[in-house]
Amino acid sequence: MSRKDISKIVLDKQQDTENKNLKFEDFIAGTPPFLRGISSTMYVCNPWKINQKDDYIIISSINDLEKLIDKINFVEKSILIINNNDLIPILSYLIVFAEEKGCLKDLKVTIQNDISTPLLPFSIKIISDIIKYTNNQNLFNFKGFLISNNQLQEDETSQEIELAHSLSYGIELIKKSLETYLDIDTICKNISFSWSIEINHFKEIAKLRASRLLWAKLIKEFNPKNEKSLALYFYCKTSNKSLTKHTPFNNISRILIESMAGIFGGTQALQSGIFDEKSAKPNNFAKQISHNTQNYLQNEIYISKTIDPWAGSYYLEELTEKIYNNSLKLIENLENFPNNTILNNKKHNNIFENNLNKYTDIERDNNTIKKSLKNLTHCIKHNNGNLLHLAVEALKNKVSIYEISNELKSV
Repeated sequence: MSRKDISKIVLDKQQDTENKNLKFEDFIAGTPPFLRGISSTMYVCNPWKINQKDDYIIISSINDLEKLIDKINFVEKSILIINNNDLIPILSYLIVFAEEKGCLKDLKVTIQNDISTPLLPFSIKIISDIIKYTNNQNLFNFKGFLISNNQLQEDETSQEIELAHSLSYGIELIKKSLETYLDIDTICKNISFSWSIEINHFKEIAKLRASRLLWAKLIKEFNPKNEKSLALYFYCKTSNKSLTKHTPFNNISRILIESMAGIFGGTQALQSGIFDEKSAKPNNFAKQISHNTQNYLQNEIYISKTIDPWAGSYYLEELTEKIYNNSLKLIENLENFPNNTILNNKKHNNIFENNLNKYTDIERDNNTIKKSLKNLTHCIKHNNGNLLHLAVEALKNKVSIYEISNELKSV
């Protein structure tokens, strides 16, 4: 078999030049619009955080909640609370509990806000009060509101739709929060996003890079004083849609590929899936493999020693630009968000709905309790005072979280 002589092949220089006319090719990491990463050194100095979800625990009463919190090691664990009707009672209980145990500084809390949750005035009041309280008090490590898109991730939606609806929800939250006493820089540093990483490797990398470009463009319109407000912080988790039940060990490779996409896309934290979660309740062996996968990526193959390694790749840059442009068109077409969203609003489960056990104390002062509850009601009705601060004070006055929860629902 003879080989072709390639020495006489002539390249089309004009076509080569045209292919390189990409808008975002010259951006660098650490400066707006943060295409290549939110910091100038990225993982070289600060590797991504390895996340691993603990088992779900069913809570049907206040006693269950107390037992659960009593077992948490605040130094090692970070707590994620879903934003629902009982957010204020649970968060205030955590603060009081950690304060009494002398470990308030170790408390790390993130609040998850799904894009199916309507942004009603009461919701914005809660969000604004929590941000103000945690920023002013500086008592514990509040990691802000994590905007997630769980319902979109369950459906077969494109990367562009995922970005458009999630980022639009974030912008709507910012607009409504600005109507309170918060400024754009304070709000932005308390907002992050959660992205699902699927098996389409290059498109997922491009999605993450495009999300930073989009956020920087959208936030710039609010004229923030701090350029870091333009930086999009996000967390990634591998998708379980690509996992199979009948060949669980093959899932290890799928999870590895999805994890690498999150890393190449510049995530701040990563949660890798567990290979047998489709076929059984994950055991310690499966969890250890999940954790070791990220340790291997972080420490043994040197991918953390470079910044945005796919930058300059024609295919990746073109794909990033395409996702950016398509997502931007979708965002511009979303009017009266979230009323026209493809999502259906779902009522969150209330952990205090069934089998409630009222907390009682023989030394409780009924007058103090009534006054504390009245202060909560007045705060909601007249938008006067900080709801989280009042809930914390109520708990210190021996008001139960059951009573606080009921009072908030009755207004």
